[in-house]
Amino acid sequence: PSCSSWCAPLPPSPKTATIRIIAGPLKTDDSLAAKRGTRVSVGQMLGWRPLDIFRGSRGHGDWCAEREEHELHTYSALGWVRKWKLEEDGDYHIEITGTKAGDPKRCIIVEIPPDNEGPQFALARRQFHNLLGDRPRGELDDPVRMRFIGAAFFDGWHWSNGATKGIGHGSCNVSVWEIHPVYAVSK
Repeated sequence: PSCSSWCAPLPPSPKTATIRIIAGPLKTDDSLAAKRGTRVSVGQMLGWRPLDIFRGSRGHGDWCAEREEHELHTYSALGWVRKWKLEEDGDYHIEITGTKAGDPKRCIIVEIPPDNEGPQFALARRQFHNLLGDRPRGELDDPVRMRFIGAAFFDGWHWSNGATKGIGHGSCNVSVWEIHPVYAVSK
C-alpha cells in the first residue's frame, strides 16, 4: 500500500540517522495474506542476516521503505509462546522460541495487529486466544505451541549501524526479524 497520504520526511536526529524504519501500512499490509506460508523455523529466522539498511538513501531512515528480500514472502513459523503483551499501538507482541524449554532470549517476535485493522487480524486474535486459553499476558509458566502465518518483517526501529543484534526488542534481541503482520494462528 502507498503511504504517500500520511508519509512525511523524517526530521534529522541521531536515531533516524542510523536506522531504516518500516512502519505504518506495511505493519498491517494484507497483500501477502493469500500466499501459502513457507515453513520456517525460529532457528532459521534467527540466522537470517540483517537487511543492508544503510545503503544509498535508506541510511537516513524511511517510514515508507518498500518490502525486500524475506519481507516479500509469507512464512509459517511453528514455535512456543513464551511471553505476550499488548503494545501501545494495539498490536499483540508475542515472543516465541523453537522449543518448549529453549532459551527464552533466543526468540522471534510475531505481532498481530488490532481487530480494527482488518477482519483477518480479528480472526488471528481469536485463533490465538482459543489456543492460549485463559493464560494472562506476561511470561507463560507453561509455554503453548502455535503456528503463526504472516509476512516477514525486518524491524529496523530496533537496529542500528554497527550493531550485531537488536536493541530494545523485548527479550528477543538476537535478531530483529519478525512475523508481522500475522494473518493466521493454528496448532
